[in-house]
Amino acid sequence: MAEIKPSIREFWRLRSHFTVIEAALLILNHDPSDHRDIARTWQTEELPEGYPGLLGTLKNAIQQGTLAAEIVWFSKPSDINCETTKVTHDDLKQWARKHGIKTDFFLQDNTQVAGYLDKSNPCYSPKLAAAIRAWEAISAEVANRPDLLANKKIKPLLENWLEEHAAEFGLIKSDGDYNKLGIEEIAKVANWDTGGGAPKIVKP
Repeated sequence: MAEIKPSIREFWRLRSHFTVIEAALLILNHDPSDHRDIARTWQTEELPEGYPGLLGTLKNAIQQGTLAAEIVWFSKPSDINCETTKVTHDDLKQWARKHGIKTDFFLQDNTQVAGYLDKSNPCYSPKLAAAIRAWEAISAEVANRPDLLANKKIKPLLENWLEEHAAEFGLIKSDGDYNKLGIEEIAKVANWDTGGGAPKIVKP
């Protein structure tokens, strides 16, 4: 099996969610960045070894409710869209361990959570954790994909990430809308692109 490149490995570790396709590739120790067109690859010999079977296993687990997911369906209600259906990092890791699936990506994922990111810590601050997680995720993403910065600034990328993870950090109001003010304040804290000119790329 192909090894995960160290720089890409860290980027994927910072992700809190994966699509079903990304999940299958990571379990097989393949970097999803190298397989962006895999959903449109129909020749079996061009697919990573074990990929079709594992993808089917993940889909079945999601349909049976043994693997939690944010499901997106195709027009047929029984057909999961594996390009857009997402599973969390933690749920996928627990599912893999429960089923005895040994994979380098998760076996190496044994770093301790810092106190300020640990929800069980009595001094845990959701907004502080959100700012740090957003900075980690976006700085890693733009370091690996500088094209993301084409005609863009860092702050909107941070705000988009915070909206995607709003529920995780208590950034959804009682009426179901995003806490826009809170998200903007956190993005300001995490934003390193406070000057003029082209945004700087941080090397995580």
